[in-house]
Amino acid sequence: MAEPDTSLEQVRDAIAHRRRAEALDGFSSLDPSRLTGRDLEGLADAAWWVSRFPDSLDARQRAYAAYERDGDEAAATSRSRFVATHPTWLSGPERGHVPVDIDRWFARQVAVRAVVFAGRHLLTIRTPIGRAAKAKSSSRGDPLVRVKPAQLLAAGIRRVPKTVGARDGRPVLEDGQTLDVDNVIWCTGFRHDLSWIDLPIFAEDGSPVHERGVVTSEPGLHFVGLPFQFAAASDVLPGVGRDAAYVAKQIARRTLADTSRAAIAA
Repeated sequence: MAEPDTSLEQVRDAIAHRRRAEALDGFSSLDPSRLTGRDLEGLADAAWWVSRFPDSLDARQRAYAAYERDGDEAAATSRSRFVATHPTWLSGPERGHVPVDIDRWFARQVAVRAVVFAGRHLLTIRTPIGRAAKAKSSSRGDPLVRVKPAQLLAAGIRRVPKTVGARDGRPVLEDGQTLDVDNVIWCTGFRHDLSWIDLPIFAEDGSPVHERGVVTSEPGLHFVGLPFQFAAASDVLPGVGRDAAYVAKQIARRTLADTSRAAIAA
């Protein structure tokens, strides 16, 4: 009688109890052909929850193949029918993508560090390349980070032009095409709205005029976390701390100056 595969049982237990990172780590040491379709679907969900989207798509595709391999025609047919009868479109312009898988060792240890260094030290308002990058970034969205265009196509998702309107309750694309869809997921992103600040501190494009977050025309008003406040990394964790420290130092300096002037006046 064959002994139970301890490593496989551990992976299944981790999936069942939502220890997602543990399940994915254990999966990497297993032969995928030994996993059932249900195992692989559990891993696909686990990968999704920890933002390893390429791994999630790969596990999902493996699950469909496993159902067919194991003769589970009902499961295989129901899932393949869903994919075949529920076409998915992704509307909007392509903004590029990060060319490496950021969840892999090389990307985490080398590529991401290189990008962070560039975002903190090279792409700043003090360098020509940084000023050019700032001007460009203000008029376009961010690139895809984890999921790559090829992976979207492999999952059966079709890219279409930007949605510009609606006709009879259906999305109308920039090229005049109308999509016959039952559901719309409207991912609009976000933008800053500082209209509640009733002060003359804004440029013609609506952005606040400041020097590294310090509004010199209105003493006492400061910003932290603005896109490209000083560098490309200003609105993300690797860069916002440096900007916050600079603003805090300016506030302390101004407070000390005000205290000194008050002492002299007294």
